[in-house]
Amino acid sequence: MSFLNIPKAAFPASGSPQKLGQGSLSTKVQLDKGYSLHDWIALHNDRSKDLTSVGGGFRRVSVAELKEHNQVDNAWTAIRGKVYNLAPYMRYHPGGVDELMKAAGREGTRLFDEIHAWVNIETMMERCIVGVLVGDDLSTIRARQKTKSKASDAASAPAADPAIGQGQKPR
Repeated sequence: MSFLNIPKAAFPASGSPQKLGQGSLSTKVQLDKGYSLHDWIALHNDRSKDLTSVGGGFRRVSVAELKEHNQVDNAWTAIRGKVYNLAPYMRYHPGGVDELMKAAGREGTRLFDEIHAWVNIETMMERCIVGVLVGDDLSTIRARQKTKSKASDAASAPAADPAIGQGQKPR
């Protein structure tokens, strides 16, 4: 019995986006035994394993080549211009394989940032970096992302005060 009748804290808190399958844009799935974040970190830190699928190194990846890597066992994505091999991480991802496959074979920055803006992908997936995304198609992708971002920002912006812009000061 608590002296102040303060309820015990539960983790994750009810209503938290960390609750399994509830709350946020993403949902969590039950991971198999041996595929927790702790297990991923252990694998990621094991320098004897090649998590890039290309023998290490750092290469230039065209958009056409990126598109070829769109299968669970052969999945790459580009985030902020870096290409990552997602295949080794598939079973460790708290949102499940299906969520990761949404970005497989394509530029996934926008999708990643919608769900995981707080995640430092450069650290978490450092050993899975294949290289950098290059080519003429890249400028088209970036232009499309900027257009979508501007449209999204405009849609979420508060309505303008009609008095502003007509010679009157804001209230």
